[in-house]
Amino acid sequence: MFDAEITGLEVAAARFFRSYEDHCSTPNSDTLLILLDACQSLNNRMNKAIKQSFFNSNEFAALNALHNLFQHHQGLLEQVKTIPILPEMPLYSDLMTMCLVPKEVVERAINGERQYVNKPKIRSALKWYGGLVNLNPALFNFAVIVFEKCIEAKIIVDDAAWGRFAEVYNTESKSNQTHFVNGDIVCRSADVDAILNSIYVKH
Repeated sequence: MFDAEITGLEVAAARFFRSYEDHCSTPNSDTLLILLDACQSLNNRMNKAIKQSFFNSNEFAALNALHNLFQHHQGLLEQVKTIPILPEMPLYSDLMTMCLVPKEVVERAINGERQYVNKPKIRSALKWYGGLVNLNPALFNFAVIVFEKCIEAKIIVDDAAWGRFAEVYNTESKSNQTHFVNGDIVCRSADVDAILNSIYVKH
């Protein structure tokens, strides 16, 4: 049984990195939901196989809250917009794509969590801009957390998407670069909240 659970964990980790890569390369509301499903599945498999979980991660807690909401209210996914940060936009960030969700949807997800969940910590994992929230920094940083947890637990992930992530991670390590992103979106000449709202409405 133990070997079977480890194998299940390895499969879940491979699925997570494939889903993460898909969301990075061709992001939309469908890839987001698949990735959130993969996050929760991986956490469940890790708990069964090695009695550990990601609930100490603010990023996972935030993504799990959104997953729980979208599972029961998939119509809300229509309000998710994945938008590339283009050169002609008066914005810059350390990520190339935004995954914007109305603040009301995210608050509904957080408030729907159980009483013992640390809601301020969930909020701290997300990037808030007036009436919008950018999910991508939490997704990106959680992928790094997953990778490092798998390495620490000696989980063998035989998958091409994992291999590509590992290659980037190792290159960053050799260059003494941080693996995590800040994820802030900065506007060159105007109020970033207003600019993001305008971009969101147009898409």
